Amino acid sequence: MTRPFPFLFALLTLASTAHAQSRPKKGGHTGAPKSVCLFSEDFSAGIPSGWNIGAQVEQQDALGNGLATFVDAWTTGTSAQANAHASFPVPDEPAGNFFAMANDDASPCNCAMDDVILTSSAFDLSSVQNAAVRFRAFTDGAFGGGDGVVEASNDGNTWSSVATIDAVQHAWQWLQADLSAFDGSAAVAIRFRWSDNGGWAGGLAIDDVCVNARAAHDLVLRDAYLSDARNTALDASVRTLSYTQLPLEQAGELQLKAVVMNAGTLAAFNVTCSVEVAMDGALQGTFSAQIPVIGAGQTDTILVNTGWIPGAAGRLSATFNVTATSTDDDPSDNDAERHMTITASGFDGGNNAMALDDSTVNGSIANNGNDYAVALRYEITRPGSFAYAVGFLPGEGCFARGRVIGKLLDGQLSLITQSFEHVVTQTEIDDALTQGRMTYLPFILPVELDANEDVFAVIEHESDSGAVTIAVSGPATYGSALFYDGPGIDWDYMLNTPLVRLYLAEPEVGIATWSTTALPLTIAPNPASDEVRFNTTSGGSWSLLNLQGGLVARGRVTAPSTLIAVADLAPGSYVLVVVTADGPRTGRVVVVH
Repeated sequence: MTRPFPFLFALLTLASTAHAQSRPKKGGHTGAPKSVCLFSEDFSAGIPSGWNIGAQVEQQDALGNGLATFVDAWTTGTSAQANAHASFPVPDEPAGNFFAMANDDASPCNCAMDDVILTSSAFDLSSVQNAAVRFRAFTDGAFGGGDGVVEASNDGNTWSSVATIDAVQHAWQWLQADLSAFDGSAAVAIRFRWSDNGGWAGGLAIDDVCVNARAAHDLVLRDAYLSDARNTALDASVRTLSYTQLPLEQAGELQLKAVVMNAGTLAAFNVTCSVEVAMDGALQGTFSAQIPVIGAGQTDTILVNTGWIPGAAGRLSATFNVTATSTDDDPSDNDAERHMTITASGFDGGNNAMALDDSTVNGSIANNGNDYAVALRYEITRPGSFAYAVGFLPGEGCFARGRVIGKLLDGQLSLITQSFEHVVTQTEIDDALTQGRMTYLPFILPVELDANEDVFAVIEHESDSGAVTIAVSGPATYGSALFYDGPGIDWDYMLNTPLVRLYLAEPEVGIATWSTTALPLTIAPNPASDEVRFNTTSGGSWSLLNLQGGLVARGRVTAPSTLIAVADLAPGSYVLVVVTADGPRTGRVVVVH
C-alpha cells in the first residue's frame, strides 16, 4: 500500500531532544498490578532470551514493492523511536519507557507484516489455579492496521485465542486474559499476533507482561485524576486536562475520576471510590461514588462529583481508595494519591500560573537550531480572567542570545496577543538548570479571556539567533501540546508536555521586562493612508497591534529609517511597538483612507 503523501506531520517527542535519556526503572507507573508474577517481562533489556520473534519480514518501498531485504518484525524501543515517522504515536508512559513493538512505520520498516508473532518462553502452571496474564498494549488501528490477538498453548502446536486487543486511540490499555484452561500444565507459552492487513499501517506495542494466579476478589486502581480526564483534550464540553497548577479564579467544582480494573475471578459488586480531599493538610471532605458491578477481567471508570470548590490558594491533595461489597484479597493496589497547586497572585502564590507539566524534566526540544514553536492548551472555564504572560523553562543545550517571542492563540490557533521579542540570557539558562526557574515573557497588552474557550500558550524560537531549547516533562494528553516546524508545516500534536505555562497575573520575579524610561518614537505621516516611517539608531523588530492586542503586522527595523505599508489596513487606530538595542518604544498609528 502506498504511504500517504504529502506527509506533513512534524511530531516532536524525545527522539529529537538535545540529549538522550537513560532508561528509567520500571514498575513505578500507575496501574501495575502488585500481586506476585509467576512469569513476567518488561522489555527494559530488549527482547529476552527464550522469546521467539518469528520470521523476518521483507522491507518495502513507498509503493509497497518488496526490496528483497529482511529485518526483524519485533523490536524494543521508546515512544520516541516508535513515533519517529509520526504514524505510531505510542504514549510515553512512563517517560522514556521501553516496550516491545511490531512497527510498520519507523525504521527498519515499512515492511510486509501480514502476520507477525511474538512468542514468550514457556512458564510452569502445574501447581496454579485460575491463572491469567495481565499486560499493557497499544494499537490505534491507524491506516488500516488490524487488532492484536493473544493466544496460548501448552504444547507449542495448538494455539487458543485468549484475548483480542481492540484499537484504542491515544492510550495504553491494561488488559487481562484468562489462562485457567491451562491450569496444571507444566509448559505454557503465550504469543501476541498482529497484521498490517497487507498495507502500510501503524503497529502493536506490548509491555509489562505478568502471569499470575488470580484471587477471587481483586480490584486494581489503575489510575486517578483530579478532573474528568479523557484520552484527548479535544472535548470542549468538560475540563479534560489534569492541571498541576491552577489559578484560584479558574478553579471550579473539583471533579475526581478513578479507573478501576477487576483482576479477580468473580464479579465485583457495588464498587465504590472514596476520596479524601485536603488543602495544605486540612481535610475538606470525603467524597464518594459507586457503580453497580465490574465483571471479572473488566475495567470501568468512576466519576466523583464533589460539589466542592477551593476557597483559597494552597496545596490540594486527594487520596483515592476503591472497595467493593466483598473483601479484597489483595488491597495493596487499591489506593492512589494525587496533588495540585491552587495558585494566586504574587510570587508566594505562584503568580496565578496554569500548568500541565509535573515539574520534572525528561528532555528538551532543540529542533536542530531551526525555527519552531511549541504550544500548550489551557481550558478557560470561568469568566473574568486576564492573561498577562507566558513562561518557559530553558532546557539543556540552550544558548544565550537566542530570541524567543511569547504568544497567546485562541482555539483556532489565531493570534490574540504576544510579548516583545526576548533575548535569552545566560543567567536565565543557569537559573533554569540549577533552580528550575521559568523565564517569563509578559504580553505587550494583557487580554481578557473568554469563558468556556481554550487558548494556547506559545513559545516561538527564531533560528537566526542562538539555538533555544525548551524543557519537556512527562506524557501529554492528546491534543494538549503542539509543535510547529516552520513555514509550510502544519501544527501537530506532541507526546510529551513542554514546560510552558500561562500566567493570569503579572509575574513578580524573573520577568523579562522593559522598565526603563520610555524612548520617544516619531511616526510620520500620522494619520496616514499609504505608509508610515519612523527613525532609530539601531536595528531590531517592530510589531503593529490592533487595540485589542492582536498582531496585525510585524517586521525588522532597518536603521536609520523603517517604512511600514498601511494601505491595506482597515481605517482606525493601531499601536506600533518598536524594540531595538536602545530599548522599547511605542506609538499610536492612525490609518485613514
